[in-house]
Amino acid sequence: MIDELNPYIFAMHIIESLSCHEDILFICPVIDKVITQYVQDATFKINNTTIATGTSEYINKFAPTKSRSVEITDINNLDKNRKFDKYFVISEDYKKYVDTLVYDLGIAPSLIKVTRSFTSGQGDVFYSRDHTIITLMWILESFARNERIMIISPAVDSNILNVLMSTNISTNGSVLACEQESFIGKCLGTSDSGSIPVIDSRKISADDKYDRYYILTTNKPAEYALKLVKEMNVNPAVITIQQSVFSLEENNIYKEDNKYSEISSLIKIEGSLNGLTSRALVAHIYDCVKHIASNNIKGDIVNLGVYRGWSMKYFLLLLEHFGLSDRTVIGFDTFDGFTQGGELDVYYNIGGYDGFRGISTDIVNANLAPFKNYRLVKGDIVETIKDVSFPNGISLALFDMDDYTPTMAALPAVHANTNPGGFIVHDHYNMMSCPENLTCVGQRLAMDEFLKTNYMFNLSGTNIFIKQ
Repeated sequence: MIDELNPYIFAMHIIESLSCHEDILFICPVIDKVITQYVQDATFKINNTTIATGTSEYINKFAPTKSRSVEITDINNLDKNRKFDKYFVISEDYKKYVDTLVYDLGIAPSLIKVTRSFTSGQGDVFYSRDHTIITLMWILESFARNERIMIISPAVDSNILNVLMSTNISTNGSVLACEQESFIGKCLGTSDSGSIPVIDSRKISADDKYDRYYILTTNKPAEYALKLVKEMNVNPAVITIQQSVFSLEENNIYKEDNKYSEISSLIKIEGSLNGLTSRALVAHIYDCVKHIASNNIKGDIVNLGVYRGWSMKYFLLLLEHFGLSDRTVIGFDTFDGFTQGGELDVYYNIGGYDGFRGISTDIVNANLAPFKNYRLVKGDIVETIKDVSFPNGISLALFDMDDYTPTMAALPAVHANTNPGGFIVHDHYNMMSCPENLTCVGQRLAMDEFLKTNYMFNLSGTNIFIKQ
């Protein structure tokens, strides 16, 4: 008998297996976005991990990870001769797959873990539970990396608490900070990993230094983040906020005044952000341009993948706001869809280019009126990037071309012309920014390949890279 696990405990077992460098088979009849998101961002060395699915467009592809590629195979054609250390089944009909593993493949039941779903029953949309599970996996990764962390959770989440009480991974002197009097001053005992003391989150002092901070709340998380940064001089790069808070504008840590809301609202149409995949990325770009202005980092802004020009409009508005209107925004696009279709160009190969046809420069010019400090470069980026010079250098470049070939073609020239302290930003690197659009993984593959020989500092959990 194999018991169905709570998704949080299930996630805990995944991290425990990965931290022990075990080979894993995930069985996901429908591709699971929490798993694909996690394996892309996992910092562990992932050993021979495979995802078996019935989602045809993913079969025989490889999910990009920071450590290696994860093979995706056909769930209906499992190799009987291939053995794994652990088997994780994610399915409403998990009993069917357990029977296949046990009776057809001879797998010991003790090696199999099952759960029904990571999602919250809302189709393809990521809801708060999904984000909490991802954050939980990062917390457990920190434990496995022997990091001493602070978890700030004003109202203690029962699921997180259950995992902290159950995990076998050492907690390394980490603490939980909350506002619940019934927990403050106590220690949460864990099975074999020691205990986690609970402190008052309202009384965190500058003397409390940790390797990483995790903020788990949708109730004004910016207050905690700003306290860490401004009062305790904590590097923002070691602060992780549960991702779902970025859907709430009033909680945005980057909003310094009403101007952020005013500017970001100007690139919305029918309630959605156009040209950028997430509110988090919009906020991060705001912060980047503010940093460029505050530190007088020279260079123009480059937008690779213009579409209708909404990202360019955002840049032009930001340059105006921060007193940098003497700088130019340079936009590259074919204005006629995608032109390349290599093996790693997943978006092109599934026909994604059709939605980008019929966008003329006239449409973009109309959307960018009345600004004058921009220019458009029309044509295939693989060729046009060779012919364009950047006499002022580049302070920020946004890559939004979705696929491997154009991204890889442009990266060397853009990086070479980016001034020290400048930014390379990807719309599709950290896939949490666009979890439903995993077809854009080619862009991430290109950047990961480029980073093997060109070091850049990546702000933790974001699409932002800084040139040293």
